[in-house]
Amino acid sequence: MSDNLCSDAKLANLGRLYDRAEGATHGEYRHRALDVAECLGSLTDNGPEADESLSMTLRILLHKTTDPRPEFAANGEAAETNTAPVTAKKPVQGLGERAYFGVIRFHDENVLILKALDGGAEFDLSLFTDTARTPEELKPLMIKDIRALMKTLSADGDRKH
Repeated sequence: MSDNLCSDAKLANLGRLYDRAEGATHGEYRHRALDVAECLGSLTDNGPEADESLSMTLRILLHKTTDPRPEFAANGEAAETNTAPVTAKKPVQGLGERAYFGVIRFHDENVLILKALDGGAEFDLSLFTDTARTPEELKPLMIKDIRALMKTLSADGDRKH
């Protein structure tokens, strides 16, 4: 498990479009059954839309005593509801054991959600955006950054399979 997810998650692919704002907040919780690490922060567009920014939430849950696969599958196949918008997540091939990507559309805003399962570890990256960048433009960058984070944590021996 990460001791500082904000530092471990380089987000190099999203970094081609966004600069990380100062002051990201890292939190962690460790328990014999479940470890949780999260990073909350914001990103600012480094291109022509430089005044545009988005909020980011990155979370890892490491299940140590239970199998997260059934709940992960149920969550990934379910439609998300938030009183008005409904968005079904679509499977993402080649990321961990199973992964889903979804977009919740509000008036002029999107919430992009990428969830991946790798062994007992769940990875969740959410971007709350009202920028000119499209979900189709950001999805592959999010996938590459989660894949890189999985590799980093695995190489560091921080996750157990």
